[in-house]
Amino acid sequence: MSGIRLRQPVVATRHRDRVVAALQSLFGLGISHKVEDAPSHAEFGLRAAHLPVGEQFIEVIEPLRDDTPAGRHLARLGGDGGYMVILQVPSVEAAAARARAQGVRIIWEGGDAVKAAHLHPGDLGGTLLSLAQDMRGDAWAQAGEEWRAHVRTDHVHRIERADIACGDPAACAAAWSALLGVDRSGADGLTLLLDEGSLRFVRAIGQPHGPSGLTLAGTPGSPIEAGTALKIGNLDIGVRPASDR
Repeated sequence: MSGIRLRQPVVATRHRDRVVAALQSLFGLGISHKVEDAPSHAEFGLRAAHLPVGEQFIEVIEPLRDDTPAGRHLARLGGDGGYMVILQVPSVEAAAARARAQGVRIIWEGGDAVKAAHLHPGDLGGTLLSLAQDMRGDAWAQAGEEWRAHVRTDHVHRIERADIACGDPAACAAAWSALLGVDRSGADGLTLLLDEGSLRFVRAIGQPHGPSGLTLAGTPGSPIEAGTALKIGNLDIGVRPASDR
C-alpha cells in the first residue's frame, strides 16, 4: 500500500481533562472536538478529546467503565499511557484483506465518515493498530467538522514519529512492514517511513508492550525549548526543535 499516514495516536487516561490541559499548556495545542456521550464512542464506553497537531491529531480517551477495552488496557498498564495508533490508508477494504491474508486478526470493523479496521494487538507485538479510510477525502470528521479552525502551530506543527515498544523490535518491524507494504529503514531496520510520519520499534524493557513515545516537530521560531517533554504514564512525548533538522 502507499499513501499511508500516521494520522492519530491515541492516549488512554483516567483523567482526560487533566492530560488535555497539560498537552495544551506545554505544546500550545488547540482542542477541535470533545466527545462526552456520542454513539461513535459509546460503543467503546469512553469519552474523548482531539487535539490537532498540524494535519494530524493526538486523541485522549478516558474509559467510562472498567469493563471496556480502554479500561482493561489501563488496568494492564497500571496507569495512563499509549493506547492505539491510527494510520490513515487509501482503502480500508484492501488493508483489511491484506491483514487477513497475513493471518492478522481483525477485532472490529465499522465507522461512517471514517471507516476503520482494528487489528488484534497479539498479532502485532502488543499494539492495537487501526487502519482507517477517510470516506470524505481528507475531512477526518471524527476530530470535529471544523477541526482546521482549531489548529495551533506556534509551538509544534507535526507528529514526526510514534515509538512502538515490543519484545522483539526486529520481528515487529518485519511484521508491520509486511502488513503495510512499507520497507524497513535505518541502519538497524527498525523504522518505517510513512507518507506522513514514521514508526520506530523499540525494545520494551520493564514496560508494557504498545505505543511508548511520540516525537513532535517544533515550529521554526517556536518559543518551545529544547528538551521539552511530557510524560503520560508510560508514554513519553518530546519535541524535535526546528534547529535540529
